[in-house]
Amino acid sequence: MAEWEDQLNEAFNMIYQSYNRYGRSLLSDGERHPEHTGELLRRLQRPDTFTKNIVVTGSKGKGSTAYFIARLLQRVVPRVGLCTSPHLLDGLERIRIDGAMISEAGFVEVFHQIRKPLQDILAKLPSGQYVGPVGIFAAMAAEYYRSQDCTYGVFETGRGALFDDVTRIHHRYAVITSLLLEHVDELGPSLQDIAWHKAGVITPETQLVVLGEDRPELMGAVRERIRTLGTSPQVMIASQYGWAHEAELGSDGVRFGLQWASGRQLNGLSIANLGRIKDNFALAVCVVEQLIGPLPDRVIIEALTESRWPGRGEIISQAPFILLDAGVRPESVSEMLTHLPRFDQAVLSIPDGKDRTGMMRLVSLHTQALVMAGCTNSRLFYQLDSAELPSNGSIIEDVNEALDMVMGSAGTYSRIFLCGTISFVADVYRWLGRQVIP
Repeated sequence: MAEWEDQLNEAFNMIYQSYNRYGRSLLSDGERHPEHTGELLRRLQRPDTFTKNIVVTGSKGKGSTAYFIARLLQRVVPRVGLCTSPHLLDGLERIRIDGAMISEAGFVEVFHQIRKPLQDILAKLPSGQYVGPVGIFAAMAAEYYRSQDCTYGVFETGRGALFDDVTRIHHRYAVITSLLLEHVDELGPSLQDIAWHKAGVITPETQLVVLGEDRPELMGAVRERIRTLGTSPQVMIASQYGWAHEAELGSDGVRFGLQWASGRQLNGLSIANLGRIKDNFALAVCVVEQLIGPLPDRVIIEALTESRWPGRGEIISQAPFILLDAGVRPESVSEMLTHLPRFDQAVLSIPDGKDRTGMMRLVSLHTQALVMAGCTNSRLFYQLDSAELPSNGSIIEDVNEALDMVMGSAGTYSRIFLCGTISFVADVYRWLGRQVIP
């Protein structure tokens, strides 16, 4: 790290330069300017046109779905890139090929390729506008995948899709995982509004759209988007092709099978993550099979066996049993908690602007003792003293003190639930001394 530290710091400072100045004051998606990412790609001579790209959006599960798509593809085609956000511990996590994170030297080399065009765009940036960091990372990923002769690139969007920088990546294939009432201040207030934003992942060059759920709001928005563009991509609902079934939660994760509409079945699958992750895997299988045809059973089994998606219903210990989830909305964790035995203790880290009250009420029903905590991300704010705590709740604002108290008192048979924003998940990883692995 020391060899590249100065150059990496310079790169990250420039990537976040305009966003740090203006980004937090721009609340409406209508005030975002993804055209700057488009201009950066143009100045780089469109490296995103050299690979077959898949862009994944949705309210929940877009990161794990993108991850699974890449995992499956890399077992059957040469060189598959994956670009996700946000990162957990290291910005280099955002750019991968065949599961391997870009090296420090590789990141610096790619940054040098984009530095001059990015500087030119930043120099002419109108007051109050910024170049989205997710767009810069996506452009860097596209340049890296081109230089490494990748066959496919899989890109996860940030917030929304219509005004999201990542959607400017040239992509033939689009995936919308799900709809939830999330980011309602920016995308809402209704599901129809959110669906309209998500349908923006469909662009003039999109040939295939795969939907992770059959919602009238989503189907209506997709049809309207296609009508507006005047294009005719294939649109399919994944559950009409195949789905996860016979799911059984256990202390080691979820065991399930896959069922295809054709009658094919594959049973005995498992992953050490809980929640809807099995459905995201089924969606990924559907997407990949639309692109390259039916996958052999061994490819599906091997891809899943190698997979571990950090911080999403992740079982990080058996004795004591510790479950870690990046959930900030009740609807994203309620199904998982309903099917699990009661926890002894929980640490919940929900920043201002999220449904802290709803999360407290839900989690307090599934644990003996609930601790509300903050996180170390200075961009997030926690007015915990104003929270109406449940009867089994308490506040320890310092996240490390909260983890020290709860984790330090855990016995072999204790059950602990750790839940909150992705920054809190990163704090847990640091507290545990764990690294992010593919």
